[in-house]
Amino acid sequence: MRRAGAGQYGYIIHFTYGLNPAARLAGASFIEDARELGNNAVGMGMPWWVPGGGENHPDGVLRRQSIWIENEQIVEDGLVIGPTALREAADRLLPLV
Repeated sequence: MRRAGAGQYGYIIHFTYGLNPAARLAGASFIEDARELGNNAVGMGMPWWVPGGGENHPDGVLRRQSIWIENEQIVEDGLVIGPTALREAADRLLPLV
């Protein structure tokens, strides 16, 4: 973290939420693991475009997280729960394999 943050711990650089119904967590591919339904990838450190930013940054795959936007909970334990239209769309994303 300090190497990616130019001696500081830095920030969350990117956050993605997995919605691919065919992706599976296998531990063999960071890209596929992050795309599995309910997973997300978080990049941490200092972005290269910030003065003193790192050349690279560590990424991590998170599972079963809960997400709020302002005071509205959107995801609970990795499942989309609201708003209603988003939950209904997520319910149609059944695993393909």
